[in-house]
Amino acid sequence: MDLLDGDGQSANGYIATYDPATSRITRLRFENFRGDFSVPGMDVVPSANPGELYVYMVNHRAPVGQDSHIIGADSVIEVFKTTAGEERLHHVTTVKDPTILTPNNARFSDTLSPGTTVGYCHLDHGYKLVASKLLTSNGISSASIDTVYVASTLDGKITVFKKQVDNFLLLTDVTHIGQVLDNLVLDSQGSLWAAVFSKALDAFQQIVKNTSHITPTAGFRTSTDTGSDGSGYKVEKAEPGPKPRYAKFNFFLQVFENDGTISSGSTSIIYDAEKESYYS
Repeated sequence: MDLLDGDGQSANGYIATYDPATSRITRLRFENFRGDFSVPGMDVVPSANPGELYVYMVNHRAPVGQDSHIIGADSVIEVFKTTAGEERLHHVTTVKDPTILTPNNARFSDTLSPGTTVGYCHLDHGYKLVASKLLTSNGISSASIDTVYVASTLDGKITVFKKQVDNFLLLTDVTHIGQVLDNLVLDSQGSLWAAVFSKALDAFQQIVKNTSHITPTAGFRTSTDTGSDGSGYKVEKAEPGPKPRYAKFNFFLQVFENDGTISSGSTSIIYDAEKESYYS
């Protein structure tokens, strides 16, 4: 899709935390890290040591000495360590492997073909592909040590996998949302939230042509309750309101939906179950 601008890429990317109790935003300081920093996704994992956190980030680095418009990004996974409440991130290591790819200059026909993958990365044992032939896979989340959810952006569905003993993923279920999807986030109550672009053409316009273009967004929540059609997952749509309430058909729930004037092109939606608040 020719979207990586290596010349215009900022070298000053950063990570910040948000405290919902005080609305304070804190920019975190890097330790033991230098270089390009362009992060589209990350995950925070508690360590076995109390209070210690590991932060895993996908970093789309510009390729050194090569044309990014031709070969795409030199993508790696950066691993940082911190503690809860600390204002710094200590760089542990960079994971680089030939199987970590960033597609570039994709044809439209390729976009509609099942050609994306999911990889498994272990600091000691290396990196390998564990699921393949997926259609525009993008968001990913894990509900437990052995259940993995993957969003298919253009296909509008969430694929459910079970991790096997060799870490390969076995397809077990598919939940159909029916709209363009982005990131998946699991809340503290075990429900899975999907960020949705309500109008695909507006989303394409914002990503490819004009980043200021207004793009409607919505949020969908899925749970493991059995739906009326006998499926294993109940799908709910979200819109603003004091408390969620079920619709009478199709198991849709209005929790968040906006025409883009309040929340334009949101790629994630997060639900704080304790405060009954939504962030996008």
